[in-house]
Amino acid sequence: MLKRVISSSHRIPKWAVRSIVAVVTVLACGVLETAPWRESGVAAPAVAQVSPVSTRVASLPTPTPTLVVVATKRPTPVPVDDMPAKDVAVVEQEPVGFPPLSTYSESLRPEFQSILPNLSHLTRYDMSVEIFPARRMLKGTAVIALRNNSAMVWPSIVFRLPANHPRLNTDMQLERVVVDGLSVQPVLSPSATVATIPLASPLQPGNWARVEFTWFLGYEHLSDEGAYVRNGANQDMINLPHFYPELAVHAPGAPGTDAMGWWIQEIPQHTDIRFHETVLMTVEAVAPSEYVLVGSGAPVHEETVAHGRKRQQWVTGPVRGFVLQASPLYRVSSKNVDGIRIQSFYHAEDESVALRVLDQAAQALGFFSKTWIPYPYAHLNIVASPLAETAMEYSNLIQMGVMRYRSQPWNTAFLVVHEVAHQWIYLLVHNDPVNHPGLDEGLADLSYVYMMETVDQNFNGVRHLGYWQRLNEDFGSRFPGDSPWWLAHPYHDFRHYHATHYRRPAVLLGEIWAYTGHEAFTDKLRHYMGQYQFRITTPEHLIGVFQGSVPQERLTELEEAIGISAAPGS
Repeated sequence: MLKRVISSSHRIPKWAVRSIVAVVTVLACGVLETAPWRESGVAAPAVAQVSPVSTRVASLPTPTPTLVVVATKRPTPVPVDDMPAKDVAVVEQEPVGFPPLSTYSESLRPEFQSILPNLSHLTRYDMSVEIFPARRMLKGTAVIALRNNSAMVWPSIVFRLPANHPRLNTDMQLERVVVDGLSVQPVLSPSATVATIPLASPLQPGNWARVEFTWFLGYEHLSDEGAYVRNGANQDMINLPHFYPELAVHAPGAPGTDAMGWWIQEIPQHTDIRFHETVLMTVEAVAPSEYVLVGSGAPVHEETVAHGRKRQQWVTGPVRGFVLQASPLYRVSSKNVDGIRIQSFYHAEDESVALRVLDQAAQALGFFSKTWIPYPYAHLNIVASPLAETAMEYSNLIQMGVMRYRSQPWNTAFLVVHEVAHQWIYLLVHNDPVNHPGLDEGLADLSYVYMMETVDQNFNGVRHLGYWQRLNEDFGSRFPGDSPWWLAHPYHDFRHYHATHYRRPAVLLGEIWAYTGHEAFTDKLRHYMGQYQFRITTPEHLIGVFQGSVPQERLTELEEAIGISAAPGS
């Protein structure tokens, strides 16, 4: 056995620490939220008025419906991505045993289904899992077709097993690994979070390999309602964003990669865990029939099977992975926005706030889809999850902490807008969450102010960014040292991490927004997203779109902020 299945007798509970972190997150993320959606009738507690503070963002530009195209002054650098290398011939062939590309079109809006032929090089997952709630276990099988899109010869292939990360409440055991019909013994890292799969014959550029996995996943059930359960179960909710072996990103020369270019970075405290190639997926799950199953793909089939169980199937478009959730308590409501079906899954007691969150998500999705580049998918799920009072983004799925619904029902707008913005920033356009966390988190935080300035005439963006700036300055004064507070390691606490990788980049981006004007800033973001969708960017690529239109000293400061790594010793 490669790694023991979890048992409560040898696992140290981590929910207490996570609960503290969750409270801090709420304080850092939710402060000064002025939700524009007040029709729910939920009264907000009185918020102390904050007097204007000094900030370099003197005034924000007035949004207008006309976009002005401003040309980029220098060629944009080539991103670290998962597109075929230029010197690798693109072979027009489909991996054997997988459905045709048209199968994945069900997850895309009709006007975007034509992009699939250009994505024929993407890795394909065909997964089947069965959940056994009474045993707190999942059994899974996956057949994965992957193409060597690099110019390198691969003697091995690397997969990540994030379920084994100590921050999570799960344990994954690989039972069987087969590559092109041959049984293989994987080599696990000491933490069992990385599995290297040796190949009998090196995989040449442009060629496909077929990898098959069988595995078991044990998960904990944490009883405390305030627990932060990233992977596991709580309050009759099974939450499994990391339930399968994930193909490691291949990015030769990038931070956190090995000599062959595979991203094997250890995941530190606080950062997001998922760094995922763009893939196409078909997934089926079997569970007790009383469970409502939620996946991050488009549901295509559901049927009753033997022994009081049911089977549900999903298909995805080009995504950064799959999330599986289940609960016998979920109810669902939905609405359509421009042909996109948005669904909210929630507990009955949280219905009123869940419906308000559905409206907030619909407005944010419609806003960003019109203002930036169109959202290409046909669906988005909002799912009540055991994340205490926080939230988390995944492709086509946003998790909202169920305790946020109950303890702060008036205070959801900031989290909703932030996570909806992530559907573009981090998911359509991806980045390393450990070495460049500020690249997506700074933009996602600013996106709330950016949207509110447009949709709510009473919202004061200068004041909001000024308050964030003052928080940063106050934080720095509390921790004086030889280096600036944002370069200090290790982090004093989550507030330190949050100020470094969320708030400071957001304030600096706000300064650039004020300097360029709304139309030019919007056009730069649209250019960035349109050019790099389904690809992986670095700070240089965002800086590149502003080069020549913003003073160099501002760009230098921003590049430093979004390029700070959260990895220890970096």
